[in-house]
Amino acid sequence: MNAILGPSGCGKSSLLDVLAGRKDPYGLSGTVLIDGEARPDDYKYRVGYVVQDDILSDRLTVKENLAFSANVRLPKTLSEQEKADIVKRVIHQLALEKCADTKVGTELIRGISGGERKRTNIGMELVLSPKIIFLDEPTTGLDSSTAIKVMKLLHGISLNGCTIIFAIHQPRYTIYKLFDQILLLSMGLSIYHGPAPDILSYFSELFGLTCEQYDNPCDFLLDIVQGDRHSSAILNNSKTEDDKEEDQESIQNKLAETLNNRYLLSPLWASVQQETDNYLNHHSSDQFLYKKLSKKSRFNELYYLSQRVLQNLSRSPVVVITQIGVSVVFAILCGCVFFDVDHTLDKGVQKRAGAIFLVTVFQVFVNLIALELFLKERALFIHVSMVC
Repeated sequence: MNAILGPSGCGKSSLLDVLAGRKDPYGLSGTVLIDGEARPDDYKYRVGYVVQDDILSDRLTVKENLAFSANVRLPKTLSEQEKADIVKRVIHQLALEKCADTKVGTELIRGISGGERKRTNIGMELVLSPKIIFLDEPTTGLDSSTAIKVMKLLHGISLNGCTIIFAIHQPRYTIYKLFDQILLLSMGLSIYHGPAPDILSYFSELFGLTCEQYDNPCDFLLDIVQGDRHSSAILNNSKTEDDKEEDQESIQNKLAETLNNRYLLSPLWASVQQETDNYLNHHSSDQFLYKKLSKKSRFNELYYLSQRVLQNLSRSPVVVITQIGVSVVFAILCGCVFFDVDHTLDKGVQKRAGAIFLVTVFQVFVNLIALELFLKERALFIHVSMVC
């Protein structure tokens, strides 16, 4: 369980995107290794990424959403039965048996709960059986009880050999105790990277800062990096009324630079640098640790995408019937208005041109209803386009 902590805007999500290969590498420096080897071309099929927004089709059931992810992202060499078995295993692993055949739900149709939605989002990635799962704010929008259940579920997955890397803002103490490693960020700089149980002693030894007995350690850490308290002890200066306004604008930058400099001089950074150097010096970047996956079929992806769209349409009959009814009524009215048009070059041509214009405009405005579908499924489209 590798937690990336830090205030809003410190670069947590950007770092996740870089590690997961979802960000344009232009302008970036450094190397991302997986088990000490360079990332293979099919890296995105080996890792899971759970985005902050829902990537579920509202009118499909939990089982159908998981089956769609399995059909689109798993190798075509697997049979339908093998994919179905994988979906069944994931449903059992995430304790989703009770809601497996329940629709996810929309604003108007009651569906599954928030915790079940989050677990289903995780399941969309677990069908790949990935060695690494990235999660962006996995507890956002969940109450404290549901959040701890989701994090305990992830902790259980990590015990089975899967590396969990997630960005989280301000977890409760019960969640904090599940962390194995913590990367603390501020203003895009590393403040601490090491074992979670050692982080409080790290700040105590370097700066003499102690977390109070009943204080949440995560609140204590965020207060430090944001300059809400203990800033004078770290910067070793005192504020005056003359420079108070200036300090308020620059204190977080100064704190981030100071904390980062102290971290770069600490034994923690030395051990991280030594481990990284060992990987770079003793592992070949031209060899892949894993067997190369078979290529995905674009025809296969198109088939399952079309199948999902048809399922969504079939489960919203009011929209389909309304569109058909409007088209039929318009056709009747248009036929009555332009019935028995003169076969002349003057009035006849003008009336026919008017009919063609009216039909064209009608088709354009009727199909504007599709814009709502694009807006609702934008997050799902972006996610699928990045992993397929």
